[in-house]
Amino acid sequence: MASSITEWQAEQIKDFRQMLLECENIPQLVSVARNLVHFVSQAWYLRGCLPAYNKRLADFLEGRKERIVVVIDFKAICHLAYHRAKDTSPASEFADIISRIKMAFSMSSLFLFADEMEEGSWRYAKDSRWKSSRLDITSGFLSFVASAREALDKRGVKRYMFPTYDADDVLASLSTSYALAGDKCVMVCQDKDLYQCLGPKVNMYWKGQFFNRESLFKNYACEPKQWVDWLAMVGRNDIPGASGVGEKTASKLLITFGSYINCLNAIDQVKNQFSEKVAAGLMEFEKAYFDTHRLHRLNQTLDVEVLV
Repeated sequence: MASSITEWQAEQIKDFRQMLLECENIPQLVSVARNLVHFVSQAWYLRGCLPAYNKRLADFLEGRKERIVVVIDFKAICHLAYHRAKDTSPASEFADIISRIKMAFSMSSLFLFADEMEEGSWRYAKDSRWKSSRLDITSGFLSFVASAREALDKRGVKRYMFPTYDADDVLASLSTSYALAGDKCVMVCQDKDLYQCLGPKVNMYWKGQFFNRESLFKNYACEPKQWVDWLAMVGRNDIPGASGVGEKTASKLLITFGSYINCLNAIDQVKNQFSEKVAAGLMEFEKAYFDTHRLHRLNQTLDVEVLV
């Protein structure tokens, strides 16, 4: 362990390692490992804890066959089925879409659904602008959603939903938890907000196309850990970003400085390399940044059940 860490930091690492030793199965291990997500920006914590976690996980995984966990955005599939239905019923379209998804993966894969409450998450209460331009949901669509839920539940399909959280948070938590459990995870969704969850064991799939962290870097020159800053600066989900900062500029800023906060700390350099307009927009955005960042940051640590 590095000698430069503080006594308090050393105690945190010691406590984490002790909790690992007390774990009797993978679900318990994942519950403890969610601390790694909370402290992901703390290099000292990852250096002290990650090797111990990987060793403990390897002990539990010994002899277990690798599997793929497919986490499906329930509402996204419902929307797709409902708007595709013309000569057929939404229920038939829904079944066909799910069948096509299953055909794309190994039959041994674990299929789960991420759902959300109709009344919306805490984000809608926090800021009335959040997704305010979305079309009103019709009673016909809500009726179809209810029937689709009932059909899945009758078949014993695992569907996860948490009050006050979006389906994106559930997708993020499921994919992160199963990745921590040593599984490969695929999020079946089209929401760009979920790019922040991409990683070595987590990618996305939508309409026959896969998207991973390499795709993210190729398209936006961003790492997953930078994506929330990208969303915040550009503006998304009806929440304004930084004035004068578009998609290409946001990517260039993050390539150069790494984060929004780093941009502020080097604002004179921003003026020289970009423009005074961009620098002024970033400085003006400071008041809104932390709330905007929180709105776009997904919860990856919801206490989801991990099936083994």
